[in-house]
Amino acid sequence: MKNRIEKASKILKQKLLSIDFDKYEFKIGYENYLKNYIEMYDVIIQRYMAIIQNNFDNNDLKNKSFMDYGGGTGILSLLAKLAGIGYVCYVDISKDYADSFSKLAKEINIEVDDVLIANYNELDPERQFDVIANYDVLEHIDKPLLCFINLKKHLKKDGVIYMGSGANKYNYISYYLNIIKHKKVEPLNINSKNYKKRYEYIRDKYELLSKKAVRKLAFATRGLKFSSIDAFIELYSIIGYKPSLWIKTNTASPENGVWSEHCFDFFNFAKELNSYFSKAKVELGYYPIAKPKFEKPVFNRSKLFSLIYPFLRYLSLFLAP
Repeated sequence: MKNRIEKASKILKQKLLSIDFDKYEFKIGYENYLKNYIEMYDVIIQRYMAIIQNNFDNNDLKNKSFMDYGGGTGILSLLAKLAGIGYVCYVDISKDYADSFSKLAKEINIEVDDVLIANYNELDPERQFDVIANYDVLEHIDKPLLCFINLKKHLKKDGVIYMGSGANKYNYISYYLNIIKHKKVEPLNINSKNYKKRYEYIRDKYELLSKKAVRKLAFATRGLKFSSIDAFIELYSIIGYKPSLWIKTNTASPENGVWSEHCFDFFNFAKELNSYFSKAKVELGYYPIAKPKFEKPVFNRSKLFSLIYPFLRYLSLFLAP
């Protein structure tokens, strides 16, 4: 099984490296994401290989079905198909990503069985899978427990939901790296797209608030949906709750609650899972399902930080619970 997956990963790497980005008009967000993953391929692919190896039997791959939930670049879907899994379904909430992935699959001549644009509560109940999996999607989901409950409806008997994430809230190095890495997503200034949305929402709905109060509240509610902002402001109005930054590692869209990314609280999530599922297992580490490598940094930083970055990644392995 291992040899089969390794062979598939090598073939996929060559196909991805051969892509002519000038020829195909991928959506800009997807294209940047894909280029980043290709640059980090040797790290990323370990996680995807582990997902397949840990959940499938080599003797029966052609009769198995797999959902890549939160497919993103679709590299996991492509690897699954190349490895020989009979039915592979890519699912993402983004039309731009799904359309771009379809172009990619056609370009490199790997036929994935289905590409769906849907959230976890929008899938056809008739669709059933042996394995539903992903990596680095949990930290983007607004309500992870509700997501798991809905995805469970699409599992065959003895099916498995298998998700991994490197966004470990309890790993302090990971936590601070996320703060540094993702400041660009929503910088603490008035030019932020999500800040403007929150500012306009609060300003228009709460006309009695001063401009200064609206500005503070718009910053303080970073990462909250509009519905949660109302509860936050109610608390502020009743007891004078002092606004402070709710989350530092990233932000979410106030319209749908989908995270750009944030460090995930695995321990509390494990408690929630065990209250709803008869069998739930959570393993925690800097890289939950793959041996770490020091990938080339892909975000801007000072030369000094670049020099100490490998040391920080090594240190993080010991700080993770």
